[in-house]
Amino acid sequence: GGEGVAPGDELVEHGAEGEEIAAAVDGLRLRLLRAHVGERAAHAAGARVVCFSPAEPDTQCLVANLDLNPEFAERVMVTRDGLAHADVRFDPALSRYLFGNEPVVAGELQCRALDSWLAEHPEVERVDWIKLDVEGAELDALKGAEQCLRKFRPKLLIECHNFHRPMEEAVRDYVLGLDLGYTFEAHPHGGVSHAYFEAR
Repeated sequence: GGEGVAPGDELVEHGAEGEEIAAAVDGLRLRLLRAHVGERAAHAAGARVVCFSPAEPDTQCLVANLDLNPEFAERVMVTRDGLAHADVRFDPALSRYLFGNEPVVAGELQCRALDSWLAEHPEVERVDWIKLDVEGAELDALKGAEQCLRKFRPKLLIECHNFHRPMEEAVRDYVLGLDLGYTFEAHPHGGVSHAYFEAR
C-alpha cells in the first residue's frame, strides 16, 4: 500500500461525506481508505478539500455541517457542480444507472470537467488526491480530469459501480493506458469495487 492523506494535501472529492471531510481536514481517525489500507485508519490532518456536490439535499447537509464546524470550513471548498467528461448539463432521470423508478435528485445537474474547473480556479495550485463516488460516471469523470492526472499524478480512490458493465476494468484500462506510472489495486465489495491508483 501507499501513504494516506498527509498534512497539507489537496483533495478533490465527488460524493463527499461529512466524516471523510472531517478526517481529511482535522486528522480524525477514520477508516477512510479501508478499501486500500485494510484496518489501518487514515490520518489526514491539515489537508484541504474541494467537494463537488451536485445533489442539493446532500449539499445543504454538507454546508450546514461546515457552518457548525468553522475550523473545518476554512479548509473546505464546496461547489455545486458534478464531475463529467466535459462541461455539460445532466438529467439523472435519463441515467442508465438507475436502480429504481426515480432518480436520487430531480431536475438537471450542472457538471464540469475537472480540467476546466481547475483552469478557472488557479488558487488550487495542485491536486494530491482524487476520491470519486459518482454512481456509474467514474470513467466520464476521469476523462474530464486527464490534464490534472498528467500534471499532478494524484492518488486516486474510486468507487466503481459494476452493476451494468465492468466499470472497474474500464477505469483500470483508462488510467493505466495514460502511461503515467500508476499502479492499481482493486477491492470488490458486492456490486461495487474500490480501485486505488498511485503513481510511482
